[in-house]
Amino acid sequence: MPTDDDESDQFLVCLDDGRPGQPDEDDVERLGVVYVGDAHYRRPELGYWLAPAYHGQGYGSEAVSLVVDYVFRVYDHPAVGAGVFDFNDASRGLLESLGFEKEGQIRRDRFIDGAYRDMIQYGLLREAWRER
Repeated sequence: MPTDDDESDQFLVCLDDGRPGQPDEDDVERLGVVYVGDAHYRRPELGYWLAPAYHGQGYGSEAVSLVVDYVFRVYDHPAVGAGVFDFNDASRGLLESLGFEKEGQIRRDRFIDGAYRDMIQYGLLREAWRER
């Protein structure tokens, strides 16, 4: 759901055993989050995470795909981006499977688990998304 105070849109990724469009709070299992940052003033940047128990089951691809659709419907930007750490092969594969292309690399961007790690920047053009 969009928020004005931090200029990001955030979406919960959930499993729901209830009827379509009428989730019962007791039947909803939260799996993760997809968020869109910076879209109000520059190219939207996606971020996402899923609980480890749900990795490799297609939930991430489905959720990110739905949010990419949302971004291109709601915002008038020609592209959307996402950054992924160099060691996160699963996340890189998810983006590439949706048509994102590697645009660059920020070397030694963050200190994680005792070492500086690179950030790989990906981008997806609106017309490439439409052609899928």
